[in-house]
Amino acid sequence: MAKCLDIETLDWAVCGTIELGNLAPWLQAVGTIVAIIVVWIIARKDHRREIRGNRLKARSLAIAICPALLEMQEKLQSARKPDGNIDLDQILNIPMELFDSMNDLYLLEEAGAQIQQYRALSIVFDRKMREFQGIGDLRGGWPEKLKPELDAMETALNLAVELVVVIRDTNV
Repeated sequence: MAKCLDIETLDWAVCGTIELGNLAPWLQAVGTIVAIIVVWIIARKDHRREIRGNRLKARSLAIAICPALLEMQEKLQSARKPDGNIDLDQILNIPMELFDSMNDLYLLEEAGAQIQQYRALSIVFDRKMREFQGIGDLRGGWPEKLKPELDAMETALNLAVELVVVIRDTNV
């Protein structure tokens, strides 16, 4: 038993005995708080490890597809001929490296979204081109009718290339 000083009588008295029944809830509360902190630390480390893993995957993907994107960008720019015509084979051929990686483009975040946007726009471009071919409207003026789609494709591809190059060149 612990002794303490009684202020009123200035006598030492027995006071504040700790019973095991009172100690158990306190120990349980402290243990719960410690457990919550430990779980939070473990979850945080796992989350950081997952983020780092995704960044490594994104960088690997960027390294793999960057040459194909740069080649597509060059082809798209050279597809516009000085006479106003467009070399369709240059535009609509998407390299296999991109087709093979379509399911992983989410790792590239905005860059992946721009690549998917380019692909969607190229499908629209191809459809409209087939419509013009079907109605025999391939003589003068058809490149102007497809210019908005072509401009949108070029914008999406240029942004995708810019973002993929940044991801490729970033150290993880």
